[in-house]
Amino acid sequence: MRKKSKLPSPIQAQLRPVEPAPAESPALAAVVEYRPVNESGLWRVEQWELFAGEFSLVRKEDLPVFHEMLSRSPRAWMIVRRLFGFRPLRLPLNGNPDDYRTWSRFELCDNMGIAEKELAAELEALRTFWQQHLSPKQPDTPPPPPSAPNGQMTLVETDDEVLKKYGFNSSVFDLPHRSPEDNKVEKQWFAIRVREWRKLFDQSMTARLATQALFNEMRLRREENALWDLDKQPVPESLEKRNLLEKNKAAIENRITELEQSYQEQLKNIEDIAPWFNATGKQISITGAIGELIKGVQEYKAKKDTRILDGVFTALELQVLMQQSRQVPEPMYRFGWVTYINSTKAFLWDQSFESASRPADLAKLDAGFKAGVQRFTEERGDVLPDLERDGPEGEYEELYSREEKTKTQGPQPGPRDRSETVLPQASVETGDGI
Repeated sequence: MRKKSKLPSPIQAQLRPVEPAPAESPALAAVVEYRPVNESGLWRVEQWELFAGEFSLVRKEDLPVFHEMLSRSPRAWMIVRRLFGFRPLRLPLNGNPDDYRTWSRFELCDNMGIAEKELAAELEALRTFWQQHLSPKQPDTPPPPPSAPNGQMTLVETDDEVLKKYGFNSSVFDLPHRSPEDNKVEKQWFAIRVREWRKLFDQSMTARLATQALFNEMRLRREENALWDLDKQPVPESLEKRNLLEKNKAAIENRITELEQSYQEQLKNIEDIAPWFNATGKQISITGAIGELIKGVQEYKAKKDTRILDGVFTALELQVLMQQSRQVPEPMYRFGWVTYINSTKAFLWDQSFESASRPADLAKLDAGFKAGVQRFTEERGDVLPDLERDGPEGEYEELYSREEKTKTQGPQPGPRDRSETVLPQASVETGDGI
């Protein structure tokens, strides 16, 4: 009897060992939560895999210390926070939404006004900073915050120096019912916000409003912390104590609502006074700048005395350029120059355009116009002002403005008001002028 071969058949499927299930799903592996040093709330890293690729020496258990050390440098902390999605689990009501979302490298570079290679240099400085912290030569002494090119991330001023510079008293953070560590944390946070709002505090017209808004923001944080402390308390068994607890919560919630409303109004006032700063520390908004430009052009065009008459100048500007005096009898208006400007307007973006007028012809237009105005003035017998004399004889005539004349004399009858229109006597008798 023929024995069967023990070798597998060529078409027999090879069985593979069952792979063990992953300890955590890929979705959860991309997000890591941690609790920062000296803070009660949880934080999370939205792009942990991306962060671990850039900072391979930072382990998950190192995140609290990494957070505390890097937050000493506002610029460095802002880069890491936005690039890798560092955010608190419970977002504050008055926070900047841009600080709690993940930014792309291109978007972050555009917002900060730097090139991608400069961003890479700053990240390399942060890696060096953390590597020095892990060095066994200095186990207990953390290195100072890293320095980027041109010293952009160097924290020159301490928290006390920044607060003193802008007139803030450190005693406002020393609350007797809080621990010294909590007071220190609030003081550090306030100093960071002052640095972010530095441009507002440097301007006298916005410094006072920024101070009030920042104090309201601090009071909001305190009220929110008080509300969270009440939420953590166990429910009392006594009905009277439960009612008292709910009453206290309602009172805090009402104060939070009032503070939030006042804070938002202050931010709106800051935006109106200083549109170059959106009260969140960002740079100039391109959209806002364009909007302000459009608004300004609309307001300019709405004025009747801003209409262009010769393609370059308005009526009032023409009057100023046509003024003459005994010292300067020639008008300043250049007819040849205006002709050249008008002829080149339509070809502003044409690099191959060449002027159709010769410089000599344009110079003739300038000289001929000025000579003609002088001759006309002399033949009419106009008396030119002597600018070296005092009084009316040494001043130019007042400029004529149709808009100002209308305001002074009131509305004039239009062409349809024929019943109120009085024709000149010569026109009625001879028919001239109609």
